[in-house]
Amino acid sequence: MSMLLMVKAMKAKVGNPLRKLVLIKLADNANDSGECWPSYQHIADQCEISRTTVKVHIRELEKAGFLRREFRRNGELNQSNIFHLSLEGGAVAALPGAADALGGGAADAPRTSHSLEPVKEPDAPSAPKRTKVTFTEEGFTIHDCDLLNAWQEAYGKQHVENELAKAKAWVIATKSKKKDWARFLTNWMANSKADSLDEAGCPVDQIIDLYHKVCPNLPRVTVTTDKVLRGLIVERWRESVDHQSGKDFWLPFFTKANNRNQVFYRGANVEPRLEALVSRAIFREISEAKQ
Repeated sequence: MSMLLMVKAMKAKVGNPLRKLVLIKLADNANDSGECWPSYQHIADQCEISRTTVKVHIRELEKAGFLRREFRRNGELNQSNIFHLSLEGGAVAALPGAADALGGGAADAPRTSHSLEPVKEPDAPSAPKRTKVTFTEEGFTIHDCDLLNAWQEAYGKQHVENELAKAKAWVIATKSKKKDWARFLTNWMANSKADSLDEAGCPVDQIIDLYHKVCPNLPRVTVTTDKVLRGLIVERWRESVDHQSGKDFWLPFFTKANNRNQVFYRGANVEPRLEALVSRAIFREISEAKQ
């Protein structure tokens, strides 16, 4: 908060009481350079007016030269505007037509006290906790730069943008309403990262193709993108250097597997299929078998 700007905002004549309140709120958020970036919703909550009313008064303040807006957007991210306040002129003349402006008349409300005792102002209520993330039909707006930086550092900028787009689509499709969008997105990012499979260095598709060639009579893999199957192949591949020798290991492995009529998998004897063959117990049994 800049005390100097607060004083200038109090002295400014903007022609409308609600507009004056919005200007004071902006000054309350601004640094000494006159910059601040509260969301429209945050201003509306603090001033106890609607978001639409806030937008109207900010446009009028911009027309009158009290501020300049800097619009920001980063990929799928709608970020809060940066407001640059310009109050060097101090008190200015009231704007023409201000009496009909949204929010009431422009007349000053003089305060008179006939008591010799000083007037004690009521204690101002403590400001509510600032909302870190909001959601509208346009998408998520991240108001907390530290939170956004933390996501990008942990998961990568491209991953964060992709997941924000997916989360937006999910929220719109399900018409979900969350009390804490920041917590929702933090959990979403963590879950999406946990679900992503790192196949670096593992030729999963080549192993599936080799299985089809060597074991033509065994069940084919119909969904090659299945995460469970691909995850099992990656696990077996990384268990040993021998497993990473390509056809030198996997060709004899599938040859021995092709001789099996049944395998004991998940509590039952079933026809061998690739998902069962690369499960830990069956994989070890076939790998160690002579034929």
